[in-house]
Amino acid sequence: MSDLHKNKCNELRDQLHQYVQENDDFVQGVMSALDALEREPIMLDNMEKLSQENRRLKQEIVRLRDILHSKDEGSMSSKLRDALRE
Repeated sequence: MSDLHKNKCNELRDQLHQYVQENDDFVQGVMSALDALEREPIMLDNMEKLSQENRRLKQEIVRLRDILHSKDEGSMSSKLRDALRE
């Protein structure tokens, strides 16, 4: 390899090193974005699981409210029946 070629490679290496140092915030931002992309499938899976759990809990609330209302109606009608007997 010629001295000219070596010098050119070293010059490019130095310029790249200087560019990375000057643009460290940008590089860190790109690295953070890559990390987020890597975690995205896991986060999407967790969101889906949480959404399913939320739907299940909402259905459970509806079911429990129905039970509560049916007990209230049942006791009200028995109270009404007791009042009518008197």
